[in-house]
Amino acid sequence: GLDIGLVLRDTMQLMYRHGVSVDGNYATLIANMLCLEGLAKQLEPRFNLIDCSYPLLRGHQLLGDRAFRRSFCMAQLLLPVTVWELFQSLNLHAAMHGSSLKRFQI
Repeated sequence: GLDIGLVLRDTMQLMYRHGVSVDGNYATLIANMLCLEGLAKQLEPRFNLIDCSYPLLRGHQLLGDRAFRRSFCMAQLLLPVTVWELFQSLNLHAAMHGSSLKRFQI
């Protein structure tokens, strides 16, 4: 799978080298993503942030921002905790076995 930490680090180095300025909010977001990705890799070396976030990113892409937010909020209100625990388990499985799940991508 794609190593988001490596991509972000390389992108930041290129931006620094070419003098591209970044808004403080985006810089903080990137730094936090690098920290989270590094922590996750230490806890589980097979973990891949992109594979884990793919279902949410794809849902956002298909529905658009407003509809995605609305449907996600409704799902949080209406679905029982056991469904969210199942979603988390599936998400973690995808994060650690993303390369074997590529055939299911839309």
